[in-house]
Amino acid sequence: VIIDTHIHLYEPMRPEGISWPDPKNKLLYRSTLPVHAKAQSVPEGVTGIVVVEATDWVDDNQWILDLAQEEPFIVGLVGRLDPCRDDFAHQVQRFVDNPIFQGIRFRGKPYYLELDSSSFMADMETVMKKDLVLDTMFSEEETENFFTVLDRLPDLRVMIEHIGGVKVDGNKPDSKWTDTM
Repeated sequence: VIIDTHIHLYEPMRPEGISWPDPKNKLLYRSTLPVHAKAQSVPEGVTGIVVVEATDWVDDNQWILDLAQEEPFIVGLVGRLDPCRDDFAHQVQRFVDNPIFQGIRFRGKPYYLELDSSSFMADMETVMKKDLVLDTMFSEEETENFFTVLDRLPDLRVMIEHIGGVKVDGNKPDSKWTDTM
């Protein structure tokens, strides 16, 4: 069994369109559906995919789950749900009973800098209690606080994506970042 654990599926031709990628991005702005993923990955021995939702539209999580009903090649979804929203727990509950829904990710806001000034920790506790994976990345400034979350919620399952958000520029990462990681 070989699972590709991080792919994105989207269809710009849907009536509602998509919020990501930007239409100006000629490389990415195209249909990317299970048939395309299978054409690329099955010849390499891949037997299933986990979709990591890239758009910030909550209903796109359901779109992926609907695709998964028809396509057994989709074995998991890491949904895009943003914490610190009044309806976060409700959104988690909306999807958690579907066995394809395996976790959440969020982007675009430095949540790890707001540990004690928002509902972020309570929302991460919800993720932990529902036995979901937190698929995350963070800025160098957030690294220490990220590990504070893990200290406070030791049973929170985490997958760090994009090598933890470290700046890749040909130089060694900052020693503080390296030591913390």
